[in-house]
Amino acid sequence: PPSKLRSAPLDAHDDHRMFMALSTASLLIPEGAPILGVESLDVSYPSFLEDLERLGATVKWE
Repeated sequence: PPSKLRSAPLDAHDDHRMFMALSTASLLIPEGAPILGVESLDVSYPSFLEDLERLGATVKWE
């Protein structure tokens, strides 16, 4: 059987595409996962996290 996904720190390596992919994947983890590199979203989609919240996701950022 497949393993249960668990939270672990994730690093987008300052790549906005990686950040968005990791954010989407982390929605499958019940407790979520911290993702480094939120600043990278300024490049292409500054409102990405707000839009995820509007869709019903729980988003926390610093």
